[in-house]
Order: sequence, then structure tokens, then C-alpha cells
Amino acid sequence: MNRYIKTIFLGFAILLATSSCNKDFLDLKPLDSNSPEVFYAKAENLETALYGVYDGVQGLFPQQYELDALGDNCVIESSTSGSNFRDFALGSHNPSTTGYIPNLYLRSYTVIQRANILLLNINAPGSITDAQRKTIGAEARFLRALAYQNLVYLFGDVPLVTEPISISDALKVTRTDRAKVVDFVLLELKQAADDLSTTPYGNNIVRATKQAALGLRARVLLYEARTGKKSWAEARTALAEAMTVAESAGATLVKVGNGLDGKANYESVFDVANENNKEILFAVKYNPTSSEGHLLHIDFGLKFLKADGGNNGLFSVYEEFVNSFDMSNGAPKTPVDLSNLASFDNRDPRLYATVYIPGYTFIPSANYYFNNKAVYGDRLSTPYSVRKWNSETLLGPDGTDYILLRYADILLQFAEAENEANGPSTEAYNAINRVRQRVNIPNITAGLSKDQFRLAVQNERRHELCFEGNRWFDLVQWKLANTVLNAIPGKKFVVGRNELLPIPQAEIDKNKALTQNPGYPN
Repeated sequence: MNRYIKTIFLGFAILLATSSCNKDFLDLKPLDSNSPEVFYAKAENLETALYGVYDGVQGLFPQQYELDALGDNCVIESSTSGSNFRDFALGSHNPSTTGYIPNLYLRSYTVIQRANILLLNINAPGSITDAQRKTIGAEARFLRALAYQNLVYLFGDVPLVTEPISISDALKVTRTDRAKVVDFVLLELKQAADDLSTTPYGNNIVRATKQAALGLRARVLLYEARTGKKSWAEARTALAEAMTVAESAGATLVKVGNGLDGKANYESVFDVANENNKEILFAVKYNPTSSEGHLLHIDFGLKFLKADGGNNGLFSVYEEFVNSFDMSNGAPKTPVDLSNLASFDNRDPRLYATVYIPGYTFIPSANYYFNNKAVYGDRLSTPYSVRKWNSETLLGPDGTDYILLRYADILLQFAEAENEANGPSTEAYNAINRVRQRVNIPNITAGLSKDQFRLAVQNERRHELCFEGNRWFDLVQWKLANTVLNAIPGKKFVVGRNELLPIPQAEIDKNKALTQNPGYPN
């Protein structure tokens, strides 16, 4: 290996030797040498290297949930949180600014580089079984594909690097057409799915499975079908396969007790005490006891019991989003009115699980009703705050997992693809209605046209998947972002520019072969 690979490997090996396992991933043992040649002379170390790839994936999330604040559900209030997403939503982001946006780009390549090194050495001699070696390689491919999926839908054309490269070569790479990157991702995920089992290796919940690879591949095909680059029939077939395999492995929509409490059913999916539930197809794991926690519960919502380094509450929820939820009894929707708290009654239970409503939401642990104005002054620009992901008791970094893919999402994707390919069939209705039945609200109206059913799916995705980082991609790919976002005071979406984040200017400055996305200063 050249000197550059050795150099980056030294830091990588030190990281692996000193890191704690997250979520009981692997029983790591100290490495006896920092030399990559010696390290990969033992095939047993391949699993240690794989942990390094998973560790890199942690760096990509959960900040990506903040993408929801680019959409029409909420707004980021703090310009001092380190997030560039606020400026991007306002149309004022500078590609030279440091922070989350360049980090998403750079950390994706951290994952890719670690996976590339591992896959280069996948045939290292040693005593591990062929099945174990195949699984390690498949998981590395899955994680590399995840990083490239992240890059291509956020930044468009990006350098496609599939082997470790020297620092001099890294400073000369050019951007690869997005279609080639997407095809690479699809091929990688297919191979990973072929080589993975529906049961995670060693029954270790951290590790990727066949259904995770199939589900991620189906999502990519859906995204491509939305933009006309792949067929709806192909996306529909892939989603049907992902559903079948996931169900065979026990995937189901989570319910609590007799299932009659729709709010409790929905909340249980995201409860840190229930994070390994059967709805989760793949999640990025976090563990605060090994310094691998995050502040998701603080950033989205407001703390209630005592100071926790600042009661952030970075997100204000738009009243239009609150009004968009259906009535739980199927009656026509009526506008909410804070002077009449009864106007919030009988709504889709997901509203109460995801939004704090002043004077209506009672906080048992603090023994008061949520009132952001009374308790926190004018911190928020709207009366509503995010309840989903928030904890009323946790302090400091927590171990809430980033849910990358869950079964409800697959059902809604299938309903969308089936409708686009074959119209609003019984299968399409069954898929979307299963999601609604979980929270005990009426089925979608029968006899809808294709256009009407499409709108129903779009609304259902907005409510079921809110604050999970999906809404931004949905609006852009449905070509609704221009109309929807420019109707919101303060937000600005420029067609031909804001569909993509800018390539970090610091990377262009180091590598003159890189170009900037359209609409941004070069």
C-alpha cells in the first residue's frame, strides 16, 4: 500500500483500538500493530475494520433529521446551532460556510474510504469462514452504498471512488454523472442483498440484513422513478420484494397492548426503550455510555425538568402543518384555534405524538401544560414545538437510534409506486390503509382517481414520516418545493439551484478539478 493509505490507516487503527463498542456490536481486542499489512494478515481483524465503517456512518446522522426544517413542517429558529440548514432554507447559504452541510459531504467519504480499504483486503488470509467473510463484505458494500445514496441525492454529481486512493489522486478526482453513481448504488445493494441473511449476523441488531439492503435499493428506485429516470414498474417490483422479505423476517407495524390507543402505537416506534422493534428495518445505533450519544431530544423539542446545557428547542412547527392532520372520525377538517382548545380534539393521533400544543399538551413528568410563550418567552416563532424525538426526562446525550428505514415507509412507498404503475388498485389501498389503521383513523376514501390517490399518499407520508428527514426529498422529487416553500414567509426556493446542496467550497479550493452545482458562486 502507498504511504497515504498507510497514513490514514494508522489513525483508523488507533480509533478502532481505543473505541468502545456501541450497542454491544463487537468485542474489540487491542491491535498488536498499526501496520496495515500486519493488521490484514489476520482475517479475524476484518470484523474490527467493519466496526470502523459502522462508526463512520454514525457521523452522518442524526443531524440529517434537520432536513425537515428545509420543508413545510417546521423552521429552524437558531442561527447559532452550527447548522447551515437554516441559511439554506432562507436562500442565503454560502458554500464557503463550515458546518453541517460540508460535514455531510466529508463524512460520507469517510465511510466510503473505510469501506474501500476493507473491501480491498476482504480476502486477507486467516481462519474465518467463507460465510463470515461474505457477510462482512456485503455489509461494507451496504454501508458504502448508503454513503453514496446520501451524497447523490444531496449533492448530485459526486466523485465515484471505489478503491483507496492516494492523497495526490484525491486532489484530482472529478465529479461522476449522478446516473452512474445511482447505478453503482443499485448494483452494490443488490449484491449486498444477495449475500446477506434476513437475520443479522450473530443476531447482532447493529448489523445490516437482506431486508435492509432490499429496502434501501427499492427507495433509490422510487426516487429515480419520481424523476423519470427509472420506471415505476421497476420501483413497484423492488418494493414488493422488499415487503415480502421483510414480512418473512417478522417485520410488522408496531402496536401496544390491544392496539386501541393510536397515539401510543405510534409513539412506541420511536421510544428509546423499544428501539429494536419489528418495524425497524435498519437504524444507525447510538450509545451515550460509550460517548456515542447525541442531542436529538434537545435539538428538536424543549426540555422540561431542568437545565441541560440550554433548552434548545431549535424547531418551531408551522400551524399549517398542525391543520393538515385529518380528523380521527373522518369528519371534514376544521381550523385549529388556540383560544378554543376543543378545536384540537379528535385529530389524527400522530398530531399529539409529534407536536407540542400550548395549553393542550399535558406534560405529566413536569406536571404542567406545554406553553412555550409562558415558559420560554419568545424562543419560538410559532406557538408549536416538536414533540417527536423529545424526552421529558433525559439529560445530556442520549442513545436514541437514527431510524433510516422502517416498514411503514416501505408500505407508503409501495402504495405510491403501485398507483403510478397500475392506478389506485386494491393493493395500493391496502398498503396505505394499513398505516392508517395502526393509529385507528378511517381508511382512505374509496374510488379515488390516480391523481387523488397520489395526493392522499403525499399527505400520508407527510404525517407518518414527519421529522424523520424525508419531507425535503419528497417535495423536491415531486416538484412541489417551488410552489410549497415559496408560499411560506421567510423561506426561499430557487428552481435550478435549491434542489441540491452546494459542493463545499473548501473542497473545490483544494481540488480544481471539482465544479460547483448550478446557481452557486464558483
